[in-house]
Amino acid sequence: MNKKYIIYMITVVVLIIVTRFMYNMYQFAKGVEEDIGKYTRLKDTIHINTDTINHIPNKEQQKKLKALLNGVWAENEEDNALFQIEGDTLRYVEYYNTPYLAFLNENYFEIRYLDNKVLSKSIILKLTKDSLILKTAAEKPLRLFNRRE
Repeated sequence: MNKKYIIYMITVVVLIIVTRFMYNMYQFAKGVEEDIGKYTRLKDTIHINTDTINHIPNKEQQKKLKALLNGVWAENEEDNALFQIEGDTLRYVEYYNTPYLAFLNENYFEIRYLDNKVLSKSIILKLTKDSLILKTAAEKPLRLFNRRE
């Protein structure tokens, strides 16, 4: 096989993975009809008022919040997992051999390719040890549950 063909195939596979992930995120967000409302800050939880985002966690808080991201995340408590986060590495269950980078950047959760290009960027509405609620590009909340055990 020549190099161009291999690069082409890798590009196609990555596009399929990204498309599948974005479609799953869209379908889930489409089904969520609850209004998130306003949030306040609680212990070991970050809640952000969606009207005025004025709280930016300091480095100590960022470290604690990053630890809360570790685990296996699913759309609900019964479904199969979507992805796993361990440290800075995010792995989709369906494509476990393809690692991505997971970042907390101020009030945003970012997923990046290994070359640091941004794959997705969502506003964190809520993050606890058991749940993650994101405001995605679709403008609807995406609720995820941590199934680590």
